[in-house]
Amino acid sequence: MNRGAWFKKLVMPAFFLIVFLGFNFEAGARAGGGSGFSGGGFSSSGGGFSRGGFSGGSRNSGSSIALLYLIFNYPYISIPLILFLIFLTIWSSKGVRQTQIAAKIRRRIRRQETAELEKAETDLTKRDPDFTRHGLCKRVEKSFIVIQNAWTGQNMKPARHFISDGIYERFSLQLEMNKASLLHNQMSEIKIISSEVVAIRSDKFFDSVDIKITAQAVDRFFSIKDGRPVLGGPNPEIFTEYWTLLRRPGAKTKADPALLENYCPNCGAPLELLDRTECPACKAMINSGEYDWVLTEITQESEYRCLPHHNVPGLDQFVEKDPAFSVCHIEDRTSVVFCRYIAAEFFADIKYIVKLSEEEFIHLNQSDFTPLKNGYHRFYADSAVGSVELLEIMPGGKQHEFDFLRVQVCWSGHIREAKVPGLIKPEFNKSRLFRHEFVLKRKKGIKSSEKNILTSIHCPNCGAPETKNMKAYCEYCKTPLNDGSRDWILHDIRNFSGYAGDLPETSTYSGELHCRNTRTPCPDNEMLIAGAVRMMLVDNVISAQEKQLLEHFATFKRVSPERLEVIISSVQEGTIRPEYPDDPVLKLAYLKAMALMCLSDGKAAREELKLMESLGCRLGFSSRDVRNILNTQQKNLYKSLKNTVL
Repeated sequence: MNRGAWFKKLVMPAFFLIVFLGFNFEAGARAGGGSGFSGGGFSSSGGGFSRGGFSGGSRNSGSSIALLYLIFNYPYISIPLILFLIFLTIWSSKGVRQTQIAAKIRRRIRRQETAELEKAETDLTKRDPDFTRHGLCKRVEKSFIVIQNAWTGQNMKPARHFISDGIYERFSLQLEMNKASLLHNQMSEIKIISSEVVAIRSDKFFDSVDIKITAQAVDRFFSIKDGRPVLGGPNPEIFTEYWTLLRRPGAKTKADPALLENYCPNCGAPLELLDRTECPACKAMINSGEYDWVLTEITQESEYRCLPHHNVPGLDQFVEKDPAFSVCHIEDRTSVVFCRYIAAEFFADIKYIVKLSEEEFIHLNQSDFTPLKNGYHRFYADSAVGSVELLEIMPGGKQHEFDFLRVQVCWSGHIREAKVPGLIKPEFNKSRLFRHEFVLKRKKGIKSSEKNILTSIHCPNCGAPETKNMKAYCEYCKTPLNDGSRDWILHDIRNFSGYAGDLPETSTYSGELHCRNTRTPCPDNEMLIAGAVRMMLVDNVISAQEKQLLEHFATFKRVSPERLEVIISSVQEGTIRPEYPDDPVLKLAYLKAMALMCLSDGKAAREELKLMESLGCRLGFSSRDVRNILNTQQKNLYKSLKNTVL
C-alpha cells in the first residue's frame, strides 16, 4: 500500500470518525439529561434550534447515515475506534462519578462536623449564654503565651492556677530534670498563627472543649553553666497542638477577668505566683473546674483523635456502681504516674513514685531507681508524652479485692546512662516510640469523689498537696496513699497488649491482664504509619520504592521526615509492636479500617492508594481488590452520610 492509499484508507476515516463521534457526544451531553438549557432558554419545542436551519431530527438522521457509511466502508478502523471511544466515555463518566461522590462526602463530613459542633455549642450556651468559641479561643491564646513564657522562665507557677495536676507535674518535673542536666530550654519569638475550637463534649461531670492551636517559635537549648547554645537554630518552627479544657456544667462565662487572666474566678482576687491551687483570699479550689476552664491535656497533632469516652469497654457498668468515676481523672492521674516514674529513674530516687504505686511494684523494680555501680544513672532521656487513653475497666473477680484499669501511654524517649547532675545534651534523633499500658488498681467498693477529679497529686482525704518524700502517707492527715484504699495506684507497667472489645457485664479481672476480644482500633497517623512499616518488615527489609511510598504518605499525613525515621526505627527495634494480621478476616478488617482513614477527605489520595496497594499485596490482595475495598468503603461512607442535613 502506497503512502496516499494508506492515508486515504486509514487516517482519513479515523480522523472523520473521531470528529463525528466527538461532535455527537458533545451535542448529546449538551442537550440531553435535563442539564444545560433543556425545556427553556433557546428551545421552543424541546430540541435544538428548531426555528430554522438544523432541526434535531434531521441532524440525527444524517449522523446515523454517516456512521453506517463509515462502518461499512472502513470497518477495521471505525469499529475499534467506536468501541474505544465508548469505553473511554464510560471510564470518564465513572471517574467523574467518583469525583462527585468524593466531593459530596467532603461537604457532608464538613457539614456534619459543623452541625455537631454547633449543636454542642447551642446546648452549652443554654446553660452559659455568654459562651462563644471565638471568645474562649482568645482567652486560651493568652494562656498559651503564659505557659510558653513560664516554661522559658523555668517556673510554672504563673500558669499553676489554670492547669491540672497532670499538666503541672509534666512541665515541672521536666524543668527539674533540665536543671539537673544543666540545660535551659528557651522558647522565643512566639507567635500564634491560628486557634479554633474543633470539638465540644459534655457529660454530667464536665463540659470539654478541644482547641487546635498552630503557632511558631524559636526553640533552642542552652547550657546553664556557660550559656552556650547546645541544640536548635535561630529560625522559627511551626507546630500544632490540641489543648483540652474542662469546666463543670454549672460554671458560667464571666464578663470580668477570671482564671485564665490570673484572677480568682470565685471572688475576683488577683492570683500571684502560686505553688498551690487554692485562692489565698476565699480559699476556693480554683483549678477544680467549678468556676472556669482548666487545661487538662496537650496532644500533638499527629496523635490527636477525638474519641468519646463511652467507647471504653466496661465503663457503663462500672459507673453504675461508682457514679463519680471519671475518665478525665484516670487519664490525668496516669499522666502524673508516668512523669513521676520517669523522674524516679532519672534521679534514682523512689520518693517520686512511692505515694503513687504499691509496695510490691517498688520492690520488684527497685533496680530501676538505684544508681549503677559507677555512680551513673540509667534512665529514659528526652521523654515526652504523646497521649494517655483509658483502654479498659476490669472489675475484680470474687477472689480479688481490687478493681483494675488498663491505661495506654504513648510516649517517646531513649535509654541513656549519665552522671546526674551533669550536662546531658538532648539527642532527640535517638528517641524511639513506646506504647505501654499502665495497670492501676483500687480496692473494690471504694467510691470516687467528684471533688478530686482534677487533683491527682492532692490527698483524696484532706485535699492537701502532696510532698515528695519517702513517706507513703499524707503528712497532714496521715491517710495511707499507696494501698488503693483511697485512689487508683500503680500496679504494673507492661507492653501494650491490644484494644479490648466490648465486654459482657459479667466480665471481670481473672488474674491475667491481656487483651480479649480484640477490635480494630482507630489509630492516629503515627500508628497507622507504624502498622504499614510492620507489614513491610515481614521480610526484614523495606525496599527503596516502599520507603518512597512511606515518605509521600507521611508528608500527606503531616508527619515530618525526622518523625518518620523515628517510627521506622521504633518498629525495627521493637519498641512499638503493631500487630500483624495473620488471619484472613483480620487482614480484610485492617484494609477496611485503613481505607476509612484514607477516605477522611472523601477520596484516597494517590499516595494513600499506592501505599494501600503495596500493603494489600503483602497481605495477599491484588491492586484490584484494594481498589474494590476502597470503592466499597467510599460508597458505605457516602450512604451513611446521606441523612446529614445539607
